[in-house]
Amino acid sequence: YTAETRTDSSGHYSLQALPSNYILSLYGTNFHGNPLLPGSYFLRTLTNSLSLAQNTVLDLQVPAKRLSIHVQDPAGNSVANTEVTVDTGVTNPNLTLGTFPASGSSVGSGRTDLSGNAALSLFPTPPNSGYSIRAVPPANSSFATTLLNNVVVTNDTSVTITLTTAITLSGQVTDSAGNGLEEQNIQIRTLDD
Repeated sequence: YTAETRTDSSGHYSLQALPSNYILSLYGTNFHGNPLLPGSYFLRTLTNSLSLAQNTVLDLQVPAKRLSIHVQDPAGNSVANTEVTVDTGVTNPNLTLGTFPASGSSVGSGRTDLSGNAALSLFPTPPNSGYSIRAVPPANSSFATTLLNNVVVTNDTSVTITLTTAITLSGQVTDSAGNGLEEQNIQIRTLDD
């Protein structure tokens, strides 16, 4: 048996269910730009620990922490309009949902302001694990996409990403007669990617 509902504009919810023990899930996407909510997240109790035998009020809080990110160039100058993304969530089995042990993951993205600052809300990372933050500089800049790995978030946290100066690989793709070919794709990647 499954019952599901959505919160209203003030976060309230109500659903009808049969008396039983349930696994409780809370998930969503941050469509309205709330700075305290991850871009997307999923939380679920570890067992069917929610026992419903009568009408019950259960308030839920999304356990996100603030990750403040500063992006700069190799000389220490702030870089505005850089997209910062955590697009692979780290599953943390040590969270709570209401009063119940839970597991969850979150992702998010943002763009740096004129001072090179952006902020994401993400779930805390479990021990021995961290997020990877990808910083994509503005188009036509002299910087390469830069990755900062193993960012541990246990409380509100600040990190600095120093962009790497890009190098260029260029050339021409031709057919056997030496004619240039348009609309062909070239890709490079590291072995560990």
